[in-house]
Amino acid sequence: MKKILSILCVSLLAVSCTKSDNNDTKGGDSDALHLSFYTPDWDAYINCEHLVLDATASSLLTATSASTREQFYLTVPQDSSVMSDASNIKKYGIDGDEVFTFNQSLPITEGSETRLIGVPGLSDNSYNEIVSITYDHSDEEGAYFKLKANYKMNMKPILNPDSDTVKEVHGTYHFLIKTNRK
Repeated sequence: MKKILSILCVSLLAVSCTKSDNNDTKGGDSDALHLSFYTPDWDAYINCEHLVLDATASSLLTATSASTREQFYLTVPQDSSVMSDASNIKKYGIDGDEVFTFNQSLPITEGSETRLIGVPGLSDNSYNEIVSITYDHSDEEGAYFKLKANYKMNMKPILNPDSDTVKEVHGTYHFLIKTNRK
């Protein structure tokens, strides 16, 4: 948990993801770049059409939505040949040390100062499922992939992880990721 907090605090980056007026939180079948989440108390569909996550210098990707204050981190391969490996299409844990682990922090309700964070683990109720990895294009800076996933996690208050408060959260994301060309 301390690892997550320090990564989120040190690595926060405001990005061009904005809450959509459309609020189409279905997202899983969408080809639009986005991040969505559903909590028992609120939900959001965040448009990420202008976001390119850069994995060329670090496999740890982080971003913050200015509109919802949702923060996430995701680990991905830095190497394009590893990113494109078909064996990557499977379920991964929430907050782990391997690639394709995902976690997030978000307000418990819209606008709240109380924040939730995902409880580490891999189970039927806690996973990050990579659905597809599609080569998009390359340029002199790197190779670009579209990564589509759905996730489910149990979340607890960051400042009170021993609390009995557990929120079941699920959602989808579809990101454009730049990797090193290999």
